[in-house]
Amino acid sequence: IGLAWPENQSTQSEYIVRVLVHLELLVGKTTRKNQESIASCLGRIMEKWRIPADINSNQVKVEECETVLTKTAQLLSTLLLVPKYGELRTKTLKVLSSVVKLLVECKRSSLVYLFRDEISKSLDGVIKDLASDPAIKTSARELK
Repeated sequence: IGLAWPENQSTQSEYIVRVLVHLELLVGKTTRKNQESIASCLGRIMEKWRIPADINSNQVKVEECETVLTKTAQLLSTLLLVPKYGELRTKTLKVLSSVVKLLVECKRSSLVYLFRDEISKSLDGVIKDLASDPAIKTSARELK
Protein backbone atom coordinates (compact mmCIF):
# COMPACT_ATOMS: atom_id res chain seq x y z
CA ILE A 1 0.00 0.00 0.00
CA GLY A 2 2.80 2.40 0.91
CA LEU A 3 4.59 1.90 -2.40
CA ALA A 4 1.40 2.54 -4.34
CA TRP A 5 0.35 5.60 -2.32
CA PRO A 6 -0.76 8.38 -4.71
CA GLU A 7 0.90 11.77 -5.07
CA ASN A 8 -2.42 13.49 -5.80
CA GLN A 9 -3.70 15.39 -2.71
CA SER A 10 -7.40 14.85 -3.44
CA THR A 11 -6.92 11.10 -3.88
CA GLN A 12 -4.90 10.96 -0.67
CA SER A 13 -7.60 12.90 1.14
CA GLU A 14 -10.24 10.46 -0.04
CA TYR A 15 -8.45 7.31 1.16
CA ILE A 16 -5.99 8.15 3.93
CA VAL A 17 -8.36 7.84 6.88
CA ARG A 18 -9.70 4.50 5.60
CA VAL A 19 -6.19 3.14 5.14
CA LEU A 20 -5.07 4.30 8.59
CA VAL A 21 -8.14 2.75 10.23
CA HIS A 22 -7.41 -0.52 8.43
CA LEU A 23 -3.75 -0.46 9.52
CA GLU A 24 -4.85 0.30 13.06
CA LEU A 25 -7.08 -2.81 13.06
CA LEU A 26 -4.21 -4.98 11.83
CA VAL A 27 -1.28 -3.68 13.84
CA GLY A 28 -2.11 -5.30 17.17
CA LYS A 29 -3.25 -8.64 15.75
CA THR A 30 -0.39 -9.65 13.52
CA THR A 31 3.17 -10.95 13.54
CA ARG A 32 6.19 -8.79 14.24
CA LYS A 33 7.32 -9.04 10.62
CA ASN A 34 3.93 -7.72 9.49
CA GLN A 35 4.16 -4.95 12.08
CA GLU A 36 7.47 -3.99 10.51
CA SER A 37 5.75 -3.90 7.11
CA ILE A 38 3.01 -1.69 8.58
CA ALA A 39 5.70 0.70 9.87
CA SER A 40 7.28 0.83 6.40
CA CYS A 41 3.89 1.38 4.77
CA LEU A 42 3.07 4.19 7.20
CA GLY A 43 6.45 5.75 6.53
CA ARG A 44 5.87 5.80 2.78
CA ILE A 45 2.40 7.27 3.23
CA MET A 46 3.73 10.01 5.50
CA GLU A 47 6.54 10.81 3.03
CA LYS A 48 3.93 11.71 0.40
CA TRP A 49 1.22 13.19 2.62
CA ARG A 50 1.29 16.94 3.19
CA ILE A 51 -0.67 19.14 5.52
CA PRO A 52 -2.80 21.28 3.19
CA ALA A 53 -1.70 24.86 2.59
CA ASP A 54 -5.24 26.15 3.15
CA ILE A 55 -5.57 24.50 6.56
CA ASN A 56 -5.99 27.83 8.37
CA SER A 57 -9.08 28.74 6.34
CA ASN A 58 -10.76 25.36 5.92
CA GLN A 59 -12.33 23.63 8.94
CA VAL A 60 -12.90 20.38 7.03
CA LYS A 61 -9.16 20.19 6.28
CA VAL A 62 -8.36 20.87 9.95
CA GLU A 63 -10.59 17.99 11.04
CA GLU A 64 -9.10 15.68 8.44
CA CYS A 65 -5.56 16.55 9.54
CA GLU A 66 -6.50 16.01 13.19
CA THR A 67 -7.91 12.57 12.34
CA VAL A 68 -4.88 11.61 10.24
CA LEU A 69 -2.43 12.73 12.91
CA THR A 70 -4.36 11.05 15.72
CA LYS A 71 -4.55 7.75 13.84
CA THR A 72 -0.88 8.01 12.86
CA ALA A 73 0.13 8.70 16.47
CA GLN A 74 -1.92 5.74 17.68
CA LEU A 75 -0.28 3.46 15.12
CA LEU A 76 3.19 4.71 16.02
CA SER A 77 2.46 4.30 19.73
CA THR A 78 1.35 0.71 19.23
CA LEU A 79 4.44 -0.06 17.16
CA LEU A 80 6.81 1.58 19.65
CA LEU A 81 5.42 -0.45 22.53
CA VAL A 82 6.17 -3.83 20.92
CA PRO A 83 8.82 -5.25 23.28
CA LYS A 84 12.21 -6.64 22.32
CA TYR A 85 12.13 -5.75 18.64
CA GLY A 86 14.73 -3.08 18.01
CA GLU A 87 14.40 -3.15 14.24
CA LEU A 88 10.70 -2.29 14.47
CA ARG A 89 11.37 0.51 16.94
CA THR A 90 14.08 1.94 14.71
CA LYS A 91 11.77 2.01 11.67
CA THR A 92 8.95 3.46 13.75
CA LEU A 93 11.19 6.23 15.12
CA LYS A 94 12.18 7.13 11.54
CA VAL A 95 8.50 7.48 10.63
CA LEU A 96 7.93 9.53 13.76
CA SER A 97 10.80 11.79 12.75
CA SER A 98 9.23 12.45 9.34
CA VAL A 99 5.86 13.27 10.94
CA VAL A 100 7.57 15.67 13.34
CA LYS A 101 9.16 17.44 10.35
CA LEU A 102 5.70 17.79 8.77
CA LEU A 103 4.37 19.31 11.97
CA VAL A 104 7.26 21.76 12.23
CA GLU A 105 6.64 22.88 8.64
CA CYS A 106 2.91 23.46 9.17
CA LYS A 107 3.41 25.77 12.18
CA ARG A 108 -0.04 25.01 13.60
CA SER A 109 0.37 24.49 17.34
CA SER A 110 -2.97 22.72 17.87
CA LEU A 111 -1.86 19.89 15.57
CA VAL A 112 1.53 19.69 17.29
CA TYR A 113 -0.05 19.41 20.74
CA LEU A 114 -2.59 16.85 19.56
CA PHE A 115 0.12 14.64 18.10
CA ARG A 116 2.47 15.12 21.05
CA ASP A 117 -0.21 14.13 23.56
CA GLU A 118 -0.88 10.90 21.67
CA ILE A 119 2.74 9.83 21.25
CA SER A 120 4.51 10.99 24.44
CA LYS A 121 3.55 8.01 26.65
CA SER A 122 4.92 5.49 24.21
CA LEU A 123 8.15 7.47 23.86
CA ASP A 124 8.45 7.42 27.65
CA GLY A 125 8.00 3.65 27.51
CA VAL A 126 10.83 3.30 24.99
CA ILE A 127 13.11 5.54 27.06
CA LYS A 128 12.39 3.62 30.30
CA ASP A 129 12.63 0.14 28.73
CA LEU A 130 15.75 -1.46 30.17
CA ALA A 131 16.06 -3.83 27.21
CA SER A 132 16.11 -1.04 24.61
CA ASP A 133 19.23 -0.33 22.64
CA PRO A 134 20.90 2.92 23.81
CA ALA A 135 20.74 4.36 20.26
CA ILE A 136 16.97 3.79 20.21
CA LYS A 137 16.60 5.49 23.59
CA THR A 138 18.63 8.46 22.35
CA SER A 139 16.45 8.80 19.24
CA ALA A 140 13.31 8.63 21.39
CA ARG A 141 14.65 11.35 23.72
CA GLU A 142 15.49 13.61 20.78
CA LEU A 143 12.03 13.18 19.24
CA LYS A 144 10.28 13.79 22.53
